Amino acid sequence: MALELVWKRASLVAKLRDRPLGEILDGFCQWLLDNGYARTTVRIHIQRVCHFDNYIAQVGSVAPEGLSSDHIQAFLTDCLPTYPCPRGGFRERIRTRFSIHRLTTYLVAAGLIRHRPPPPPPYQALLDEYLIWMRDYCHCSERTLVTRRIYLIPFLEHLGMAAVKTERLSKLSSDTIQAFLLDYARGHADSRPRYVAEALHTFCNFCLHQGYISRDLAPAVPSFRRYRLSTIPRGITDEEARRLLRSVDRTTVTGRRDYAILQLLYTYGVRGEQVSGLRLDNIQWAEGQIRFAPLKHGKTVVEPLTDAVGDALLTYLQRGRPPSSYREVFMAVRAPYIPVQRQRLSQIVGERLRAAGIQIPRPGTKVFRHGFATRVLAAGYPLKSIADMLGHRNLQSTAIYAKVDFPALERVALEWPVEES
Repeated sequence: MALELVWKRASLVAKLRDRPLGEILDGFCQWLLDNGYARTTVRIHIQRVCHFDNYIAQVGSVAPEGLSSDHIQAFLTDCLPTYPCPRGGFRERIRTRFSIHRLTTYLVAAGLIRHRPPPPPPYQALLDEYLIWMRDYCHCSERTLVTRRIYLIPFLEHLGMAAVKTERLSKLSSDTIQAFLLDYARGHADSRPRYVAEALHTFCNFCLHQGYISRDLAPAVPSFRRYRLSTIPRGITDEEARRLLRSVDRTTVTGRRDYAILQLLYTYGVRGEQVSGLRLDNIQWAEGQIRFAPLKHGKTVVEPLTDAVGDALLTYLQRGRPPSSYREVFMAVRAPYIPVQRQRLSQIVGERLRAAGIQIPRPGTKVFRHGFATRVLAAGYPLKSIADMLGHRNLQSTAIYAKVDFPALERVALEWPVEES
């Protein structure tokens, strides 16, 4: 049985099997092992699941075959927030919630309970109609749809249950929109208010097109002005990048993966999402090329596979990447073994920069892109060639990097006027 593979003490295994959900724990344990979880991690998950088991014992008369998603939801919402976790307190409750999520995934996969999705929010039908309109009428990309969805939800939640019904949108006014957006901007100092304003602008156009409002409210959406070319791109210097690469311990699985990621970002200056989306088929070993998928209506980037990148990728693929049916190159180093997402990639870069003692105002994958553009510009490459390397279709997207070519700016700088007496 699976529990004997994790615990050596027969008395402890017998005690686990005597619990109300003892019949389920063996299967859950085996499922965790089959999905690559370490034995230590399996023990921790089962120990946290025992909190839910205690709740089932208090409820009483719930046999394993009578377990349902309602019991799990009741434990998470009613019991867990006040559950007296012996260790960790608040953090232990968060970890217990994750372990219960793992248990739920196993129970659904094993057919022991039926998955019951949470009820949709009251604005879901309107939000779905808006996204369909954005895709079919405005021909927006999936990436844009995801962004619009994220930044429109705060406004729909602000309207409340009654206001998001289509027959009541006619009462929507410019005062409502402006009051919400200005209040939202006071609580967020970063670029999010601008993205919310963009989502609101398109939402007003959608409501007018569908006949939910009688007059155009898009001009009433406050704009958060952003001047083009008003800032200087801050990238990582060549010396800092090399120091960062030298700081990675490549004797570990995590180090081999992170080194390959950093080497790709440093060598080619591609976006983080292009690295996280890199697939095994994109590495053309025989041709000595590597391909990065286009983003933001850009171009496919095809670059020669350098020796440094090839060695880093080969070392990771042979001695770091877990066996998986996924075609993405970079995977999580711990179970569940899923592809590394774009957000996680930025976290990895930030953690590595801090560990190396490199101070960057906004650490993330973009510092390598800015550093790459600055480096090739200083080497004398024209903007058209740099645009091709970065995958830009429009030279205006590359023009911002001309501001960091200080030698060229010095040559065209005019003398400071002097007043003659």
